[in-house]
Amino acid sequence: MLGKTGITLLFSTHVDIARFQNKIELNVNELLNSIDKYDGYSLTRGVCGLALLISYLQEKSRIEDDASVLLNEVDEIVLHGLKSDISIHFFDYLHGYLGIINYLIRRKHQIINDDFILQSILKLLTFLEEDSKYPFDYSVQDTKYVANFGLAHGIPSFLSMLININKIIKSTDVDNYIRRLTLFIFSKKQHLPHIKSKYPHCLPKEDMPYLEGRLAWCYGDLGINITLLKSARYLKDELLEKEILQDLIYCANRKSFKDTAIMDCCFCHGAAGVSYIYKQLYRIYKINEFHENYSFWQDFIQDRYNEYGLDGLKTYYGKEGWVLEKGLLEGIAGVYISLYPDEVDQDLINYLFLIDF
Repeated sequence: MLGKTGITLLFSTHVDIARFQNKIELNVNELLNSIDKYDGYSLTRGVCGLALLISYLQEKSRIEDDASVLLNEVDEIVLHGLKSDISIHFFDYLHGYLGIINYLIRRKHQIINDDFILQSILKLLTFLEEDSKYPFDYSVQDTKYVANFGLAHGIPSFLSMLININKIIKSTDVDNYIRRLTLFIFSKKQHLPHIKSKYPHCLPKEDMPYLEGRLAWCYGDLGINITLLKSARYLKDELLEKEILQDLIYCANRKSFKDTAIMDCCFCHGAAGVSYIYKQLYRIYKINEFHENYSFWQDFIQDRYNEYGLDGLKTYYGKEGWVLEKGLLEGIAGVYISLYPDEVDQDLINYLFLIDF
């Protein structure tokens, strides 16, 4: 989802594919020629992201040559990465096990059977049963918290993946885990004075400070509530769905930097992700606050661009300062899909970002 892979995926999902065909072919060839330089196997930085791009191009008949042999070879590399991440308990969605599984679900009918997915996920569930705490360790400023609570890296992504998996394997046992994990996440909602977020950035151990969550796709109430909404709709729990919608309305009214920590335009932790998610919500529920929110953040992006040009779309990296990125996750490709969602394959984008509620 980063760099050339991310922006090529944007071109590949565009409704006017002919406009980008030459660029897509050029980029894919360059990416394949540098496959040995990839940083691991992950969906974000590794071979899995390239595999997703190629499989999508083949699926939509947007690649001239038969890519089956190539995909089988790349899938072998991806499967090796999956086994490696399982062995070291690396469950991160963007960088580890869960992202690879999400790719394999899309490829499931071509390279793996249901039993493979089931055995992989049951192995993960075993860790959850054996450990009194959930195995998503997370450090903040050298302080060890119990678990990462963000959609991009932590427990909500696991719940979202369980739902995606069980739509295929239809296991009663996994359904029970979905209910339990939904209730576990929901139980962590708090109403603390002078703190806008209802869910923590990560779960603290006893006697550790509450770490307030931001408002973004990657961390905080928005990503968590989208996951809970997905679960409520999957479980057909109307009461939970109504309560989550109220929490999403509450989130929609958080707009200042103090209340959101949003300072740039990227999809991951900036205005583009929030705007895109609320537009998806508005299409389904027609709630005015959702419309107002996505319009607010689209104006935020447009104002940045009008005042600073492309510099206004740079992503902020703390000590590294402002960087102009190109990819879907942290760059201008992600900003584009937020501003012009009707020009891209929203089903793929929603699936990729786990907002397929």
